[in-house]
Amino acid sequence: MLEEYKPKNHPIARIKEEITSMIHRFFDDSFFNLQTKTFMPSINLREDEEKFIVETELPGIDMKDIDIEIHGNKLTIKGEKRIEKENKEGKNHIIESQYGSFYRTFTIPDHVDTDKISAESKNGIVYIYLPKDKTNGPKRIDIRRR
Repeated sequence: MLEEYKPKNHPIARIKEEITSMIHRFFDDSFFNLQTKTFMPSINLREDEEKFIVETELPGIDMKDIDIEIHGNKLTIKGEKRIEKENKEGKNHIIESQYGSFYRTFTIPDHVDTDKISAESKNGIVYIYLPKDKTNGPKRIDIRRR
C-alpha cells in the first residue's frame, strides 16, 4: 500500500530527533547552566498516630513564594526560588544552588481531615501537618455465617 511521504516519519528524521533530544537533555544539565528553570525540593513524609507530616526542604525561599493547596485527595506544594541579582561590585563564578519554579503533588489518604491541615516553617523546612480523621478510617467488616 502506498503511503504519503512525510519527512518526520523517515527513519533518519527520527534518529535526528532522538539525537537532538539527547543533546538538549545533556546541555540542560545544571552543570552547564548557571540558572536552572526548575528544581525538585527534597521531601520527607512521616506518620504518627495522630497525623502525617510532610517536610519540604526550602531554604532561601521567601514563604510568600510558596503555595500549598488541597484539591480533593491531592496535596500540591508549588513555588519559586529566585536567584538574587548579581551585585554590581562583583561577579558570580560558581552557582551550584538550584533556582526556578517547583511543583510537587501527592495523593493523600482518605482518612485525612482536610479542614485541619496546617503548615509552618522553621530553619528552611516547611512542615505540613495532615491530621488523621479517626471517624473516616478503615473499618473492619465481619463475615456472617449462614
